[in-house]
Amino acid sequence: MTMMPLADALSSRGHNITYIAPMRVEGVNPKIRLIVPESFAMFVKYILNLASDPTAAIQNKPPPPFTSFDKSYAQSCQVLINSVEFQAWLIATTKIDLVVTDVTPDCGVGIAYKLNAKIIMYSTLPFFAKFTDLFTLPDEALGTSYDLPFRTDSITFIDRIKSTLLPLGWAYETYQVAPFLESVLQEGLKIEKMPSIYDLYKNVSLVLMAGNFITEQARSLPPMFVSVPGLHLKMKHEALPSEMEEFISSTDADVGNEGFVYVSLGTLVVANNLPQSIINVFMNSIRAFPNLKFLWKWDGEVPEKIPRNLFLASWFPQQDVLSHLKIRAFITQAGRPSVQEAIFNAVPMIAFPILFDQDFNAMQLEERGLTVRLDVHNFTDQNLQSALSSVLYDPRFKQRVQKMSNIFTDLPIPPIETAVFWTEYVLRHDHLSHLKPMARNLTWYQRRNLDVWLVLLLAVVMAILCLGIFVIWMGRFVNNLATKTKLKQS
Repeated sequence: MTMMPLADALSSRGHNITYIAPMRVEGVNPKIRLIVPESFAMFVKYILNLASDPTAAIQNKPPPPFTSFDKSYAQSCQVLINSVEFQAWLIATTKIDLVVTDVTPDCGVGIAYKLNAKIIMYSTLPFFAKFTDLFTLPDEALGTSYDLPFRTDSITFIDRIKSTLLPLGWAYETYQVAPFLESVLQEGLKIEKMPSIYDLYKNVSLVLMAGNFITEQARSLPPMFVSVPGLHLKMKHEALPSEMEEFISSTDADVGNEGFVYVSLGTLVVANNLPQSIINVFMNSIRAFPNLKFLWKWDGEVPEKIPRNLFLASWFPQQDVLSHLKIRAFITQAGRPSVQEAIFNAVPMIAFPILFDQDFNAMQLEERGLTVRLDVHNFTDQNLQSALSSVLYDPRFKQRVQKMSNIFTDLPIPPIETAVFWTEYVLRHDHLSHLKPMARNLTWYQRRNLDVWLVLLLAVVMAILCLGIFVIWMGRFVNNLATKTKLKQS
């Protein structure tokens, strides 16, 4: 729901907004029409619960390849498009000027084509290799992406091989899934002449990226990619609920109060479902710092015995918590929104990545010296307590995150204004090919100059062969000349 701030801003400027989402949110602008198809919401919840099971990561099993999610994305499109609520909206809709859609799943490109509307994509994820061929981008063999995280200060030859091949793997997966996705869009949207999924992506006018060079690596991207880092961030913060504030401010007679640490593993990982061994590590470490308070976002049944310096709740106003004057550190799963909120408020982090892009995000934070990264499959009392001591009492962590916060927030205009400007820019202008990659009409091998390198390689081989033939001929010529000279002399 991170696109809601953009929807609010556009609505305030007089645009009529319909927001189709897989879940309901509180406090939606009454001017925005919110549609939540029930079957779509149930399917997305099922897929997220299935994909967010931390068991594989905890047991140190390799996660499924990111390419395996493409089929699930196509299935979610099928559920959405065939839902009663969506079909009713589609039948009643006569004119739509612009579709703003998430990059996953791919339904938006088909919906925009059906409605003869322009399309903008919004990516909450770090850059990933699927973008390379879908948007006909130049291939960067040295580029790390969230589906292939590695440290950029120690790139190995194997890293470069993987980084080179991964976009081709995504391209092949898209080719495999494309027929099913195209049939879903054609049948569900009743499109007579269905273009290929590749042609539909050529209609994308703009891609709004929620990150920038702080939360990921700098990249060579065409103007159609616009960075709006921290689009969801609140500029004004509110006081915490009284119960939370009283706990943070309270002081026990026998210990001091050095502030508090906030613990949240995101919305997908249910704390109560974590293995007891991991819960015990957290509880033991919290007891080891009695002079600190801990706030933990906890879903499910509350344990009977918890440390007296721990406050559990199923919901926290996270951005308000992270802006609190007494916060000392943030133990996070390293999801993109949480990372941006922590950097924005200059809060040092302990990263505990479990799923999806979290490993990539944690690796970027660690490389910049903003966090201590812990492995979920090697999680011990000693590791967590050592990480807490480092982040809390080594002033360099606070200094570095403050520096990064200053850079992160040093923008010419706020991200929401950037997003609004470019959205209205797309609405104002009909032809936006000037924003798109120069190589958009080339094939996958032409964009990588494989044909050029092949010709050059053949030219070098031919030159070597010709040189070899010439040397052999000259050798024979000289030998024959020498033989004739000897015969004349004799």
